[in-house]
Amino acid sequence: MSSLRLLLYYSKGVLFYALAASAILLFLAALIPAHPVLGTFLKHPPWFYLNLLASVGIPAGIVWQRYQHLPERYLYSNHGLSQIPCWSVAALLVWLLSGTAAVALHTWQNNDWLSRQLRFEGSVLEAWVSSAIQSSQTWLNAHPQVMIVATVFLLMLGLAAVIKWLSDPTEDFENSEKPGWELSVDSAVHSFGPRNVLKGAWLKCRSGEILGLLGRNGCGKSTLLQILFGTLKGDFRALFLNGHPLKKLYVLGLSGYLPQASFLPRGLTVKQVIHLFAGHPREGLLAEEPRIKELGPKRIHELSGGELRFLELGLVLALKRPILLLDEPFSELEPLYKQRARKWIQLAAEQGSAVILTDHDYAQIIQLSHRLMLMHHGQTEEVHDLKALNKIYLPL
Repeated sequence: MSSLRLLLYYSKGVLFYALAASAILLFLAALIPAHPVLGTFLKHPPWFYLNLLASVGIPAGIVWQRYQHLPERYLYSNHGLSQIPCWSVAALLVWLLSGTAAVALHTWQNNDWLSRQLRFEGSVLEAWVSSAIQSSQTWLNAHPQVMIVATVFLLMLGLAAVIKWLSDPTEDFENSEKPGWELSVDSAVHSFGPRNVLKGAWLKCRSGEILGLLGRNGCGKSTLLQILFGTLKGDFRALFLNGHPLKKLYVLGLSGYLPQASFLPRGLTVKQVIHLFAGHPREGLLAEEPRIKELGPKRIHELSGGELRFLELGLVLALKRPILLLDEPFSELEPLYKQRARKWIQLAAEQGSAVILTDHDYAQIIQLSHRLMLMHHGQTEEVHDLKALNKIYLPL
């Protein structure tokens, strides 16, 4: 249900931007002198508007939504939703809305619908169905481009289904001979322009284990976590889950990722975000934590940095995913809530999750982790002696 709510939320945003883009284009078109082709549409502004919405507004709405709400992509990817299903569902809903409105408008303008129903010999339902079919056929014959648009979006939905089917199925990993879960990456290489951030980094984490990743600011820790999650492809990497190679971990719905930056819709209240992300939890972190209960009526943009981080961590852990990737979970938290967050993470590991986390509060990471790895000059190495960290990472 949460995935469906997220798809509808995404589609609502696309619809808003599609309507805005269509209105802007309609206004601009009204300023253009009559054209041999466009002039026929401009005689009937409603038709022209609906054609704009179906053919131009939807792509514009998708692009506009995508770049206006870029951080929200982690809202969907935490539920295993990739961009293509989101785009396809949004496009289909907007197209259905515009098509329904167009048929209704055609019926209202060209038929005395009510009088026809009164004169029709038969049931009201039969009359309505007959009228709807006739109006639809007439309108589609007059506007064949709608069928082209519909075909394109049906192909998009089909493509999304094929991609989902071809992606690594969860059953293959669950039926693995190895108990639990083991996530590993080897030879991770990535660069941003001329700057090589990762130069063959590797790591491995198993169920019930907390792996702490240490390293200075800008050394590539967040980049490596994004490559593990699957939202960043990387120039090269060998990614494995229980020994099976895979391309994108998040599409399996087995992982939860807490990004460094906020990913929640800023205009919604805390209660609305919890409902959108996790449904109506009656037990667990979100339902039992007093501080999150107190924040319920507040909007996301009204929260302090610490309150927002505490909420985001609770949301990701409440998913109860077998693999958790946490990027700076203790950022801006007060000491009391750092302790609370640490207990949350420990509980997740005790329940069988493989946890990989990184934070600049190295004391928290060292106390919490079962194993430590250090990232230095784009490479990773396992830490066996804390004293060795003083030379390249910890303050003297």
